[in-house]
Formats: sequence, structure tokens, C-alpha cells
Amino acid sequence: MRTTFLVIVLLLMRNDAWSFVVYDDSKIWNQDSITFYFLDGTSQQKNEVKRFSQLWQRYTGIKFNFTNKKPSFFNFKKFYKISFKGKNNESTNGAINGLIQFGNLSDNIIFRKTTILHEFGHMLGLAHEHQRQDRPNYLDNKQLVTACMKNQQQSRAWCNENLFKKFYKKVFIQSEYDPNSIMHYDISNITSKDSETNSNIPESLNNSLSFTDKFYIAMLYNPKLDKKTLKKMHKQDIREQQQFEAKANAE
Repeated sequence: MRTTFLVIVLLLMRNDAWSFVVYDDSKIWNQDSITFYFLDGTSQQKNEVKRFSQLWQRYTGIKFNFTNKKPSFFNFKKFYKISFKGKNNESTNGAINGLIQFGNLSDNIIFRKTTILHEFGHMLGLAHEHQRQDRPNYLDNKQLVTACMKNQQQSRAWCNENLFKKFYKKVFIQSEYDPNSIMHYDISNITSKDSETNSNIPESLNNSLSFTDKFYIAMLYNPKLDKKTLKKMHKQDIREQQQFEAKANAE
């Protein structure tokens, strides 16, 4: 059923579209469920991944199954492994037997939620919003790379690859640029809020899924969700996010 819908989407979208949610339609999942195998991690870490990733399940309609067992040799469905080791937070992209690494989760639960949602977005096939070809000119400032290296203590290559580099690939879904997307880095956080490079960068809200994130991910995976229902669900999410952040900031 998902395959049929994707074909319809492809026919409806312009072939010369450069804005995106997904670059490669082969990275889109064609499964009703995805199993995630925890390779390590504490009970708290695992429970937060299960808890926060529910938001993606809500809009994709895909069931996420989590287990501490090892993948079966006779497992014919694509799956993901999850590890909390390493130095970075990163994920392979899309519907493959992939790996999500949460090696640098924040002490702040709000940022932990943001990171988990962001990496699960990659798992679902999404790319970085701030690296799209039609991004605003202020993101083309090379000083962002220097500020990124200083504040994130990352290499120039990492900052170029994950922040500054643009993607010029064609895509099959057209969306407007969304600075509030969960797939968009909070530039002020990456380069530090005191950085002079942030003077021309407008404030964005990237702590959870934006309405555009939800609209397009539902278009891909859960087309039964109409726009009216999506708006109602989004309002509920906003209230819950506000309560979540208020509680987190009070602790």
C-alpha cells in the first residue's frame, strides 16, 4: 500500500523540485513496523528513546518495536541498531539495516529529546534542512564554520559536512524552507549564542517537530491523516511540549 502511494506522490510532484523532505525515494520505508535493537545503554537512556520517538510514530503510523535481543540471522525485514557509545550523535539514512548512535547526549532533557527526534528523522529518510540548496543567504557565511569548530570542538571537515555544505540533488517532494524543522540545526546553539555570526540569523524553534515536518512525513507514510486532523494533533503537541519544557526548566 505504501509503495502505491509513493508512486502517486511521484507523479504529482514537479520533476524540477529542489526543496525537500527526502532526497532519495529508495530510502523510504515500506514496512508497517521497524525493530530497533539496543546494543547498550542504561534503562533511562532506552526509556527516553522509546518515549520521545513516539511522536514520529504518531504521524507515520509505523510501529516502532524495541528490544535488547540481537537481530535474528533469518530476519528479512530491515532494522536499526541503537548504541549510546561513541563521540557523536548520528544516524544512517533511511530504509536500510542501519545504526543510530547517541554518543553525545546532553545533560538537558529538552536537548536530549531534540536529538532523539532529529536522529530518528534521519532514520526515516530525512536530510538536514539547513543544507538544502535554496536556504537563506545568511547560512552561506563561512564564519559559521569557524564558530562551529570553536563551540562544538569539531573538525573543520565535520562542520563543513554537517553545517555549511549544500546539497544539490534533485528530490521528488517540494516543500518550503522551514527554519523550525527538527532537521534544521539550531544555528545559535551550534555556533554559540554569543557569536557575532548570529547577528543576522533569526531565532528558530527546533525543539520538536514543526507542522511542516508532520505534514510531509504524514504525506509519505500516513496519507489517511487529513490536514484538519493534523492541525488538531499539532495544537495538542504544542501544549504538551510547553508543559514538558516548563517542567524540565523548573527541575
